[in-house]
Amino acid sequence: MAAVFASIFGVGAATMLVMLDFGVARFAEEELHSALYHQMAIMRADAQLEGSAALVNILTEHVRTDSVSRYRYLVIPPVGPRFNSGLPEDATRFDGFGIVEAPSSDVSSIGRKAEVRMLVLTERMADGSFMAVGRESYPLDDLRAGLHKIAIWGSLALMLLAVVAGLLAGLLFLRRLKLVNATTGRIIDGNLSERLPAIGFGQEFDDLTRNLNAMLDRLEATMAAMRQVSTDVAHDLRMPLTRLRNRLEELHPASDAQAARIESAIEEADELLSLFNTMLRIARLQAGDVHQDMVPVDLSLLVERAIEAYQPAAEQSGHLLLHRSAGPHIVVGDAAMLNQLLANLIDNGLQHTPAGTSVEIALSSAADGVRLLVKDDGPGVGEAEVPNLTKRFYRADDSRTRPGTGLGLTLVSAIVDLHEASLRISGHPGFAVEVWFSRVSPA
Repeated sequence: MAAVFASIFGVGAATMLVMLDFGVARFAEEELHSALYHQMAIMRADAQLEGSAALVNILTEHVRTDSVSRYRYLVIPPVGPRFNSGLPEDATRFDGFGIVEAPSSDVSSIGRKAEVRMLVLTERMADGSFMAVGRESYPLDDLRAGLHKIAIWGSLALMLLAVVAGLLAGLLFLRRLKLVNATTGRIIDGNLSERLPAIGFGQEFDDLTRNLNAMLDRLEATMAAMRQVSTDVAHDLRMPLTRLRNRLEELHPASDAQAARIESAIEEADELLSLFNTMLRIARLQAGDVHQDMVPVDLSLLVERAIEAYQPAAEQSGHLLLHRSAGPHIVVGDAAMLNQLLANLIDNGLQHTPAGTSVEIALSSAADGVRLLVKDDGPGVGEAEVPNLTKRFYRADDSRTRPGTGLGLTLVSAIVDLHEASLRISGHPGFAVEVWFSRVSPA
């Protein structure tokens, strides 16, 4: 857009130069015509007053005494001698203004007279005499040539300067806009403490930045209040649930039926306690209120231990756990949190796929990171549901009848963010979760 407006400015400036060129050249031409009209008026007056023969004598004396005269004359009276101070006889074919070629007053380097263009004005008197006055047009031609060069090169220079200046202004604006987009991306990723930098380029952009930052202030305060509410609710309900569970364990059932009911109530209390503990952990991770022991960790060793821990449960449910990894894969992270991430991903694969399916954990390294892939060959989920899977308590329609709280992938997402990694989920074919760790350490 800056280049377009600069081009429009350049074209306008070029048009102005062309019009100036035309105007100055027209003015100079009119001045030359006016000078010839003036000389012709003098010659006419002398001829009418004293006759053509006397005009010849006057011009002869004028040319003899004025050796630097800029004009050339031709007078052909009806009778008597004619006068010619350098105008060719070819001028007699014109009636008014015309252009003739005449010998130059300067001798060329090879000793011959150079031909010059002359503008002549002719007139025939009532007595039949012919008068012509001429003047070399090379000053006008030089002026026109100079103005044309100025118009052409000046127009090109102005257009180039306008386009370059417009592009530089546009690139500067885009550079500042890129900073705004980068900040916006970090805000979208969940860092609500970020604020947009000033764009500049006018009060309107500054007002826009200030209003957006004020909106982000309100949004951050609202999100902090929501997280605090959920944390407070989970914390306040965990204590009475713990007391309720302890009292259930202290009961002495009178029959086996009562014992079964008490055991079922204890299991439900355990599920609620696990739910509230998970909510508190997610809230603390998202708020950064967690001790981080970020050290080099061999992710392949953690995967092997997780598979070993989940192998009995996989065999019992009719699943096959597969492991694909070559060599150590060292990332910078918290081992306990990474164990939780692996546990959630493997547990998610075992719970939401039917018996007979497999869950594969694959590790691979590249120059810029380590890739962890956990995928299954189950039915997967619809692609429309994928963006919602990391939201709290969201469960796909197919998994609502299975055990779970809808917080597993939310906790995975929080752990991924804490490790400055990236998360990608694919719902079909099968279900796959890919985590890319960019913070790595040499093996």
